[in-house]
Amino acid sequence: MRAQTILGVFLAVLIGACSPGPKEPSKTAVFERVPREELPKFDDDLDCQSLRAAIERSLDFFDRVPPDQTFSLGDIQLSGEVLKASLLNFAKLLDENRLHADAVAQSFDVYRVGSEKGSEQPLITGYYEPIVEGQLER
Repeated sequence: MRAQTILGVFLAVLIGACSPGPKEPSKTAVFERVPREELPKFDDDLDCQSLRAAIERSLDFFDRVPPDQTFSLGDIQLSGEVLKASLLNFAKLLDENRLHADAVAQSFDVYRVGSEKGSEQPLITGYYEPIVEGQLER
């Protein structure tokens, strides 16, 4: 019985190892500029405080990098200084309750993210950095 179990596990591992792996996601995102008349509604399903907190954390990040450091968004190269200024401008629109298509279009170029493989959806990831309160003593 034990030999059959070991053989079964071995065969399952062997068959699993021979099966094709998951499809590899596109390595390159394609950014397509959205014409003004096609801009979406800029609604957020969460409260404004959470968006504001995310902006503040991003601003904290850009405060720690050299202002001339560049970041790649597809084929677009932007300095940390430009990205920080964009965040500040976006925060101003948020604070003034002006996150609508006309106000966004006046200040920003809006891009749609696609995939180099055509019809496949791009894989977009994000990172969650929890803030945990703690103390050294009980």
